[in-house]
Amino acid sequence: MRELRAVVGGEGNGGVILPEVHLGRDAPLGIALILQLLAETGKPLSAIAGGLPRYVIVKDKLDRPKASLESVYSSLREAFADARVDTQDGLRLAWKDRWLHVRHPGPSPSCA
Repeated sequence: MRELRAVVGGEGNGGVILPEVHLGRDAPLGIALILQLLAETGKPLSAIAGGLPRYVIVKDKLDRPKASLESVYSSLREAFADARVDTQDGLRLAWKDRWLHVRHPGPSPSCA
């Protein structure tokens, strides 16, 4: 976030990061930003939310095949060869309109 000079960031778990306050996740900060938006716009939350694009998050856990994690990641990369690959935190395959993020439950091995 520092490198990109991001104004705000966050994660799907509700943690919001506002660099001008601190670089840690902070769920109550998200509520504060929403309250500020409501005060500044004078619009109800339903009107604000209604004007935003809809996204769906599907979180699931699957049994890992009896193969090395590197082999599983390699198979996924081959199956989705058109995806942009990021291996900073597990395996993230991204397209323009969606992404798939696969992580091992423990520390992620290097799969670069």
